[in-house]
Order: sequence, then structure tokens, then C-alpha cells
Amino acid sequence: MSRKIADRFWAWFGGTVEERIELIDSEAAKLLEDIKDREVRKADGDPYAKGQYSDADVRRWAVDQLRGMRNFYEPPPQNLVDLIAALVNVPARPRKSVKNREKYFEAAVYLAKHPDATISAIKRGIGYDQHRQINAWLESPEFQDRVEQERLIMRSQDLKGVVKKV
Repeated sequence: MSRKIADRFWAWFGGTVEERIELIDSEAAKLLEDIKDREVRKADGDPYAKGQYSDADVRRWAVDQLRGMRNFYEPPPQNLVDLIAALVNVPARPRKSVKNREKYFEAAVYLAKHPDATISAIKRGIGYDQHRQINAWLESPEFQDRVEQERLIMRSQDLKGVVKKV
């Protein structure tokens, strides 16, 4: 069956493939929201939290839609993929907690040494031309904690130098 045949088939029933895919996508989004809502209620202590549909019904519907997508010669909509991932408990892809970790630490050290440094000064000081990333670090409480740790390390090293001189 080709895409043209699928188009003709759905046209005969009064619709298009795109409309059918949009319908599948919106229904999958509703079901995914229902599952997430149920999980939130269970986490809040409601042991009897139930969704509008049983998990078995949702799984059956999702698999049927996924099988039907091959007739459209189109990839499945993202909400359908997300629904199936939620049903089979696929964890979200882990993201790096810090982008470019080496420069992150260099920026923390630089800011510890130069407390009044601007983003442009930090960029030049560490040789990292990512204005938005540096700005995101500066807004992060974890980064501010790291800067404070670097300041404490610098102070303790300064004190060690004073003690050795005496």
C-alpha cells in the first residue's frame, strides 16, 4: 500500500491522512496526560487513583495506532511515541547536568577571583565564546555555590601562605 493509496482510502471515508495523523496525535496527548495525572495522584497518596481508561486499553489502542501508521507511510506522531514510552516505563534520556564541564569550573574559578566580572570578561578570561551558556551558569544556584566553594579554597590557600611565612 503506498501513500497515494492511503490518501485515496481516507478520502473515500471523508478525510485525509494528515487529519487522521493529527487525530491520533491529539488522542495520544490526552491519554498521556491522563496517565501522568494518575501518577501524580498516586504519588500524592491516593492508592485508588484511576485514569479514564485502563492501562490495558491504552496499550492496546497505542499498539493499534502504531501498526496503522505503517499504512500511512509516515512516522508516528511524537505524542504516540511518548505515550508508548510512558506505558513501557522507558526513562527519559539523561542529559548532561552541566554543558562543557571544564569551562564551567574555569568560569567558577575566574568569578571567584574577579567577583565583579561581566559575562564578556568571563568569556575573555576563560576563552569560551558562549554568552548564553555563561549567562545560564550565572543564574544557576549550583554555579553560585561552586563559586563560593572556589572562594573558600582560595582563602584557605591564602591562610596557609600566611601561616608558613610566620
